[in-house]
Amino acid sequence: MGSGNSGLYASTSSEVRSLPDSYPGDSFSIGRSLSAAAKNYRIRDPESGKLYKFAEGTTISGVETFAGKGTRNKLKQSVVTGLSKRYGGKMKDWKHSKGIGTIDRGGRFQSAEVHWFENSRSRNGCDRMKVKFLGESSPLMLINGRLFIKLYYAISPKVVAVAGNAVWFQDLVKPRLDSMVARLQSRGYESTPYRDRDWS
Repeated sequence: MGSGNSGLYASTSSEVRSLPDSYPGDSFSIGRSLSAAAKNYRIRDPESGKLYKFAEGTTISGVETFAGKGTRNKLKQSVVTGLSKRYGGKMKDWKHSKGIGTIDRGGRFQSAEVHWFENSRSRNGCDRMKVKFLGESSPLMLINGRLFIKLYYAISPKVVAVAGNAVWFQDLVKPRLDSMVARLQSRGYESTPYRDRDWS
């Protein structure tokens, strides 16, 4: 290995204990094709093997580093060795991050959680992006989800009619719903009217 890849990937136990499990990162935007800053990234779907790109103009939000440099969670030695050999940078500087952005799936746009390896001192600051599309589930999960929705709409109006105006009920339910909505919005879900897909 050349000197650009030097640096043992090791830390003392006291250093590791003092580090957080994860830490937030800065959001970043994807420029439009006519812009000088229109850098985009190839993003691989590990299930299908297909490659996508971010939708132009999208912002990747909710960025979080959860393994590698600056966290107590170490990357596998084989991973950092391979990244340093291919892209340069010291092994100890590589980190694994994730964020929420909008993916262009051939003209159809969809929110997705994207993972990538990053090293500010390598030839590629971000590389090897992988995508997990939000809202996609197995057929069994979709069936169970639809069953839950049917039961919810069959039962919840009766519950609300009986206890909806009770202070204890509002104090029990509203904070949990508000927290769930805030968490989903921080992950890139929009606060817009829900439109179900055509199941026919």
